[in-house]
Amino acid sequence: MQDILAEAGAERARKDVTASEDDASDATHPEPVSIDYNLLFFSTEELKKPIRRRQPKAGYAVLKDNLSWDDFYEQIKVKACDALFSMQAVVDAAAFDVFFQIS
Repeated sequence: MQDILAEAGAERARKDVTASEDDASDATHPEPVSIDYNLLFFSTEELKKPIRRRQPKAGYAVLKDNLSWDDFYEQIKVKACDALFSMQAVVDAAAFDVFFQIS
């Protein structure tokens, strides 16, 4: 009888340890959050104009907060190409620059 109780207690302790490990992993790796980005795009030609005469193209992106910088930058470049050069299959890398501001 004592062996059964000891085994049940050990099993309960293993479950408690596993549950606390799961809680700890949730705290260190929270669910990714979606962030909405409102984007304004200016072609290189547009940037040559005086500030008051520039006409931006607008865009919108929803990206997860766990993206690496390279993935984030590539997604922004894709959005810029779609907005500025929607009819072109290939866009030169010098056709636009990426600047950003967090506010």
